[in-house]
Amino acid sequence: MQVSNTLTLLMPTVWNTEDVDACERDGAAASGFAKYHASKTLAEKAFWDYFQSDPRAFDGVTILPTVIMGPFQQYTPEGADPSGSAGFLKWLLSPGLPPATNSQSVYNLVDPRDVAHGMVLALTKEKATGNRYVLSAGPHKYPDAKPNTTPEFLQSLQSTAIVYDGSKITRELGLRYRPKLETIRDTMAAF
Repeated sequence: MQVSNTLTLLMPTVWNTEDVDACERDGAAASGFAKYHASKTLAEKAFWDYFQSDPRAFDGVTILPTVIMGPFQQYTPEGADPSGSAGFLKWLLSPGLPPATNSQSVYNLVDPRDVAHGMVLALTKEKATGNRYVLSAGPHKYPDAKPNTTPEFLQSLQSTAIVYDGSKITRELGLRYRPKLETIRDTMAAF
């Protein structure tokens, strides 16, 4: 893990071993999030082990999107709130929600249209073979969407943010991410 002065930067070479360790240590008592994340890590590692055992068998590439947030196509019954990241955004922007007070309000997002474009690039560019690509348009802070926050909170974001580096796919395959505010606007328009 590479650490800079004010944030932790996670690169495509970093693997989530913490949740795998938690599941091995805690077994059935591990949190649901740890189990979910560990299963994704172990599945991807199994894929790469197989790929490396005979790289001539097929081309291999993995796309690792962060929080996918953007216009959604899921069925939502009339009067019901959307689920997933769209539901989170709707809650985040709800009137009366108090200003954020903790550093858990930083998350990395990527628009689903950018995820789809990244997958097309990975499928059509030969140099993608054998690579892991993190897809992240960068960190999104609670105040980006809801600016009524305290100066102390804004300062805490700078010291505790975890940022996933999504620049490799831009450099190597040419993916350009949509601006985060465009993603938020388009998501809200879908409500």
